[in-house]
Amino acid sequence: MDSSVFDRFTSTLNVSGPAAAIDSLIADLKKGGDFHRVFEGLTLKARFELGIPLILPNASQELAADLRERYEDKIIVACRDVGGMFLSAGDIGNAHRYLNMIGETDAVRAAIDRYDPGEEPLDESVLEIAINQGVHPYRGLELILQRYGLCQAITACQGILGQ
Repeated sequence: MDSSVFDRFTSTLNVSGPAAAIDSLIADLKKGGDFHRVFEGLTLKARFELGIPLILPNASQELAADLRERYEDKIIVACRDVGGMFLSAGDIGNAHRYLNMIGETDAVRAAIDRYDPGEEPLDESVLEIAINQGVHPYRGLELILQRYGLCQAITACQGILGQ
């Protein structure tokens, strides 16, 4: 990560306060395509907004029920947002990590449906998600059949039936 991000964060913190500094950090991370850290920034923002300690390893276990529910609602939104960022960037594997946590895999399924590797090697994470995670087994098998042939597709079908 570019050290200028930290300089802007520090400057914004000193001039405008912590809320603006966190927003600035998240914007810089988005612009840089560092979506995993965007998620961390969004969780930091959620904790700050709710008055939760910024470093709390087991927030879901240590918070009162009503506060925990509000925190978890913000985390769900963060997962949805970051998953969408990864999908927009064409990264189905990382999008699935966030959207699967909240049980919202329809957008991942649609991305797999549109997935066309062209002459590039198949993204193994797409096959894993499509077939082994059960998000879109039909499309996963279709991709295997197109790229690797009937024998590999039959093997993959046997794996699906074994599940």
